[in-house]
Amino acid sequence: MADDAHPEYWGDYTNLQYVKHKLIREYLNGWFPKLGLWSGRINYFDTHAGRGKYRTGEAGSPVVAIDTLLRHKFRDRILDTSEVHFFFIEDDDKNVETLRGEVSALGILPKQVHVHFSCDDSSLN
Repeated sequence: MADDAHPEYWGDYTNLQYVKHKLIREYLNGWFPKLGLWSGRINYFDTHAGRGKYRTGEAGSPVVAIDTLLRHKFRDRILDTSEVHFFFIEDDDKNVETLRGEVSALGILPKQVHVHFSCDDSSLN
């Protein structure tokens, strides 16, 4: 972690990250069932996925998104009718590997949940 391109971001879990993750959770709690009960497939993209966990132990946005689905009260109904694909794009290869580990730490995911990792620059520059 010492040679991360943005180590200051991962140091403290600030109110900015707290609010961002609360918004993600609220948004997905509403949209997972709306999309999942009729669409057949949900695609979730995080274009600056990071490493999945802050140094202080709080989950990053990719883990928040997966956890929101796994804890959703309609999870089984959603997964009975749809596959859910999470696409995590991060331009730092070390962060991608750390993120893979954080997702693995969630345990075996339901077979309808697919996680895709990409080490790529998603900036518009």
